Formats: sequence, C-alpha cells, structure tokens
Amino acid sequence: MSHRVTIIGGGITGLTCAFKLSQSNEFAAGNLHITVLESLPRFGGVIETIHTDGCIIDCGPDSFITNKPFMLDLARQLGIEERIIEVNPQHRGALIVNRGKLVPLPTGFIMLAPANLRAFFASPILSLTGKLRAIFDLFLPRRRGAGEESLAAFVRRRFGQEVLDRLAQPMVAGIYVGDADCLSADYTAARFVEMERTEGSVIKALRRQQKSKSTTAESQNSGARYSLFASFDQGMAVIVDALTAALDKPNIDLRLNARVQSISHKSPQYLIAVDTQSSCSEIAADQLVITTSAQVAGSLLAPVNAPVSIALNKIPAASSAVATFIFERGQIGHALDAFGAVVPEIEMTKYKINSLAFSFASVKFPRASEGKVVIRAFLGGIKKTHLLAFDDHNLIELALSDLRLLLGLKGSPQYQSLHRWVNSMPQYQLGHQNLIKEIEAALAGSSLHLGGAYFSGVGLPDCVANGSDCAFSVLKTMGSSCNLSN
Repeated sequence: MSHRVTIIGGGITGLTCAFKLSQSNEFAAGNLHITVLESLPRFGGVIETIHTDGCIIDCGPDSFITNKPFMLDLARQLGIEERIIEVNPQHRGALIVNRGKLVPLPTGFIMLAPANLRAFFASPILSLTGKLRAIFDLFLPRRRGAGEESLAAFVRRRFGQEVLDRLAQPMVAGIYVGDADCLSADYTAARFVEMERTEGSVIKALRRQQKSKSTTAESQNSGARYSLFASFDQGMAVIVDALTAALDKPNIDLRLNARVQSISHKSPQYLIAVDTQSSCSEIAADQLVITTSAQVAGSLLAPVNAPVSIALNKIPAASSAVATFIFERGQIGHALDAFGAVVPEIEMTKYKINSLAFSFASVKFPRASEGKVVIRAFLGGIKKTHLLAFDDHNLIELALSDLRLLLGLKGSPQYQSLHRWVNSMPQYQLGHQNLIKEIEAALAGSSLHLGGAYFSGVGLPDCVANGSDCAFSVLKTMGSSCNLSN
C-alpha cells in the first residue's frame, strides 16, 4: 500500500519538498503518494510574476542569492539552469537617503560594516566622529560571554550609534522589515558575529575576504559564474512553473484553492479537513508536512500538538506591501544609477517618507520594454504596521509621494499595482534559536514535519534547502535510505 504524504503549503518550500520526494527511490518504487494543498488559486507563495505592458513584474522577491547553492542546484535539477540571468553589470550598488537626498551607499559597505575604508571615509553619510567611531572595531576586544545579543546592540558595540542609525538599520529593515533592537544578531548577522569571534574585528575579516575573493576571481577561468544576485529570464515564477510541471506525475496530487480547516491525529494517521470552495473533504495522511507561516501552523496544530503550537505562536511575523509602477523614462528626473535605495528611520521621520526601500527593477534586470522603467516601493514592516490599515489607493499614493520627493517623478504611472504580504516575514527575535530547538526536539522521530522561512532564513535558497530537509525527514521516518537525486 502506498505511503501517503500530505504537504500543506504550496510555496517554494512545500513544492521543493514534493519535488525531492518525487525524485526518491521510494517514489520510483511506487511507495509514495504525495498531496500538496495550497489555499490560494496559484502556487508559489510569495513568488508571483505578472507580465503586462511589455514588462515583467515580480510582485514578491525578484532575485535570489548565489553564495548559497541550493536554488542553483534546484534549477539544474529542473533543467532550467540556462534561464538564470545575472544582474545588470552596470549601475551595481545601492542608494541611501541622506538629508533628504539619494546618495550612493559607500562602496564595499556590507550590511553592517565597511570593507573599503577609503570609500567609507569619502562618503558624506556619516560625520567624521561617526566614521572614527566605526573604525574602533579594528581595535575593540572580542565580546566576552555567550549571552544572546540584539542586532542593534552588536552594531552599537562594534561600530557606534551613527552607523546603526544611518547605515545598518535601513539595510536590515530592507531585508527583514524588522526592529534591530529586537532581532537576534546570531540569526540575522551570524556571519558578522562569527567574524568577531574568530578575527576579533569585523572590518579586518571583511577586508581579508574581499582580497581573497579578488584573488579567486582572477584565478578562475572556467565554469559558471554568477554575481551575488540572480533571477530568471521571465521572472521568479519560472522556478514555480518548472516545479509544478515536474510534479505533474501519477501519485502526485496538486490542489489549489484547498484551505485546510482542521487537523486531527488518530494514530498512526493525520486526518486533514479541506475546504475546496465547492466541497469539503477529509484526507488521511501517514506523514504530514506543514510549510505555512509559523502563525498558521501554530493554529492548525493546537489540537494536535500543543507544545509545538505554543512555540510556533511565539514567533512573530511582519507584514508588508509592495507598490509597483511602470513609468516612461522621461518621467523620472533621477539617473537611476543603482539597483535600488533604502531609507533610514531618522530620514523617514524628518522628511515624512513612508517607504522603507525601493527597487529599480528594470535597472537590476531586463524587466521593461524600451523607454520604460519598473520601480517597486516597499511599505509596512514591524514598525510601520499601521500603514497597512490604509486601502490600496492610499498606499499607492504614499509611495508615489515618496518617488516625487526622491526621484523627481512627474506625472502619473502607466501601470500601478499593490500586493500585500501578510505575516510573510518571520522575525528572528531574541530567543528564536531556543524556540526552534524546542520545536525540533518535540518533533524528533514523529511523522509531523515543519518547514518555512522561520526555520532557517528568509532567502529563497534557504527555503529550498529547508524543503529538501523536510523531504529527507519524511524518508528517514519511513525508514528509507534517503536516496535523493542531486
């Protein structure tokens, strides 16, 4: 009899889990039946691409990082590696709002710290006092003690308040839409925490890495090369389409508009009540994988596994909205000589700016027909949740107001849209690591498996890796040799 696995959530994590299971020896032997339940009328979760007016618009993430290989490996397995594109070699870099104007982020500034001290000191963003305080990192001792530290506390201690306010905070907000005073440095800046631990100085470690990368790049003369960020030729939905096509097989059931109402556990099976708009049904599963947000998973598991449910409900999440516009190039007074811009909180307050960040999507990748530009504005986040109570029209007007101030925008957009991503960004706050350990301990050896961005990272490669881990966990529970194709 076929072993039945149900996956709740048809985003990149859930689809990757299903795909990896479909590549296993167990599936090839006919020992697995896979069902994927997605409550929306489309697969992909936060990945959604629209084609309009000769332009390609990613409504959620528009790229992925390549220094983690998981997305690249998945694309190769799906046969779409040739559809990966690199960022535009021109105008690489980002802008930041400083005294109400867009200025370039210092060359070599990496999220929290500078690797290029000459560019850092030449930048007008910080005062001389702020710059001198930042390079104290070269001389400060390592932190003593093993207690957890917030991201803001880490930056203040190593680089000072001005670096936090003017550079690190907006960079972090652009990634996590969170509060640096609450986010765990161990989770959101693990790379930098490790640099301090091993090198003593973050700046010293970054400079050494930059030199090492330059040497490696010069010596490398074969093989695929990718910049740090990449995407697909027709938008990020290419990977979703490839996954769903690969899952079009016997013994795989992909269901859209399938909202899970409840879960019960009658050992050894899970019974899942599903509302498919036209009817209600119950699915029996030998193993259950939930790849939704922590909040949704926590609610569903309350009657099934109270300890895990309680832990999941302690993981907060931030909501955001993305306003997307198409303009004629002549409507924009700015050179758009970067991939995007971020806005410090102090600038948002002083100049009444509502957007956290902007992406110049058609500069970053070929996303617009000739003479047009695609720009995205990001609103909301953990500190601006109140904005999301506004209707779509008002949010779009707030974003346009910001563009008029910062880009010299004239006239109205040819196209505009707003996409809301509710509770889509988990917040890795202090204590998050202990919560994950608590959840993993409670699930050890069981037929219940959890996945999602709250586990290992918000980046798409992290979600792909997490989906693969869920598949391994399912097969291990079955007693399989876990033989998955690479």
